[in-house]
Order: sequence, then structure tokens, then C-alpha cells
Amino acid sequence: MSSLRDRYVHAVVRRLPVEERPHVGQELRASIEEKVRARTGPDPAEVERDVLVELGDPERLAATYTGRELHLIGPAVYPLWRRVLVLLLSFVPALVAVITMVVTVVDGERNPFVVVGEGLGAALMTAVQVAFWVTLGFAVAERNEQARPGLEGMERGLAWNPDWLPPAAERDVPRSESIVGLVFASLAGMLVAFGPNPSIPVGDERVPLFTEAAYDGRWMLVVLTLAWAGVEVLKLYRGYWSWPAAWFNVAQNAALVALVAWWVYVDGLISERLPETVPVGDVPLWRTILIVVVVTIATWDSAESVWKARAHEQAVAGS
Repeated sequence: MSSLRDRYVHAVVRRLPVEERPHVGQELRASIEEKVRARTGPDPAEVERDVLVELGDPERLAATYTGRELHLIGPAVYPLWRRVLVLLLSFVPALVAVITMVVTVVDGERNPFVVVGEGLGAALMTAVQVAFWVTLGFAVAERNEQARPGLEGMERGLAWNPDWLPPAAERDVPRSESIVGLVFASLAGMLVAFGPNPSIPVGDERVPLFTEAAYDGRWMLVVLTLAWAGVEVLKLYRGYWSWPAAWFNVAQNAALVALVAWWVYVDGLISERLPETVPVGDVPLWRTILIVVVVTIATWDSAESVWKARAHEQAVAGS
């Protein structure tokens, strides 16, 4: 078996041009030997290991010999890469989602859960593909001399413009965050309002997931999704969490907790036939877990909105 020193030298020189490997390998061995002799220790192997640890990652050390910078997207093209990526992600996934949902409906699908699910899945996959290929293209182009003119032309076409500067009173909440929240609130409202009672296939029949009382009372959940959308509109318009929006958010979260608790403990949320046909375990335990999860999420969301409203108020007062 080769020594630890030999393995380290090999790991370094194999990343170098062939013509430089003998010289660098000899120089590196001599340097390691000198460092080991300059130290004392009861175990020579342990001393050698400590020296190699101090020299660091072989790939990083090899880069110091070649002058190669270890990065995927370098600082010279990073701003352009970010502008192109943000530009494409701002509309391509949404466009693909709309096209996918239209095609799904044309193919005969009428279940809104399936239609929206297909659209969201296509949007997610498109976003991943866009991010991957844009990043790969920039990484290759940055390292290819023949592609430099193309990058320079793209830089001129998407050059930074002073008109892009934000106003002095910068938004605390990005528009993208509010728009995403508004889209999700709208989709959730449509799914709840127009979607059928989900069912689970058991043998030759389908067992409904929710009780008839919960399904018939879903309009209350639709009202809460409209309230959620209203909060997102306020954030989009103002650009920050105001106190009215924060307290309205607290109220809607409290209403959501009360509604879920009512469904779980009074009307019954899950169909009684479900535990009889599907082994779901301890039903009271699952009810408690559901309430705890809803309360935790609602409390976190409420506390965050209040904290951000207070932080904005303090920032305005400080300025």
C-alpha cells in the first residue's frame, strides 16, 4: 500500500498539466519531508498526517500551482448570471404551468386538484431545468475563450440601469413574496371551493376523506383563503407589514385554529368510515397531532407578522 504522503502528492499532481507533474511532485515531496523533519513527536506517521492536514485539500493546493480559481460562477459574470436567471424564472415556469393546465383540461381532466397539481409540478420542474441549464451555460462560457464575446454582448444588452435603483424607502416585503402568496391563496381558495370531497379507493369502492359536515362547511375555509389573499394584497401595495395587516393576519390565524378545532372535536373532520376501512391507528392521537400542528403554524405566522410590523415601525422612527 502506498504511503499517506504518496497518496497526497498523487492527489495534487493529477490535477496539474502533464508537463508540470514531475517538477511539482518532487517539490511537494521535499516540502513535506522538510516539514516532517522540523517536528518532533512520538509517532512519525501522526506527525506526517498533521503536516498533510495543514497543507489542506489537495484540490485547493493544486489550484495554487495553476492559478485556477475554484468557483462555478465567477465574480466577473455573477451579476449577469443572476439577472438572466431571475428574468427567466419570472415568467417561464408560470407560462409552462398555464400551458400544462390548459392541455390537461383539453385532454378531458375535470378534477381541479389534478389540473392544478399538474401545473404546479410542471412549473417546479421547469424552474429546476432553467436554473440548471442557465448555470451550466454560464459556467462553460466563462471558461471558454470563444464564448467571451457572447457574454460581453449579453452584458451590454442586460447592462445595469440606474432606473432599476429602488426608492429610498426600500420595501420590507419583496413583491415576489406577496405575488407568490397571492397565487397560492387563490389556488387554495379555488381547490377548496370547487374541488370534490377527496376519496380513498378501498376495494371496489371509494371512501370519502372528510365528513359531509366538514365538506359542506368548506365555505368558511374559502372565506379564510380570501382573507389570506387580502393580506397579501396589502403587503403588495404597501411593501411592508403594517399594524392593520398584522392584526388582521392574527385574527385570520385564530379563526383558522378555531375552525379546525370545531371540525375535529364537534362536527368531525375525518369521515367515520375511514378508520373502519383503513388502518390509521389511534384516531384521537391523530386529532391531537393535527391541532398541535395547526396551532404551531398559526402562532408562528402571527408572531412573525407582528414582529415585522414592529420592526418596520422602529425603522421608520429611526430614519
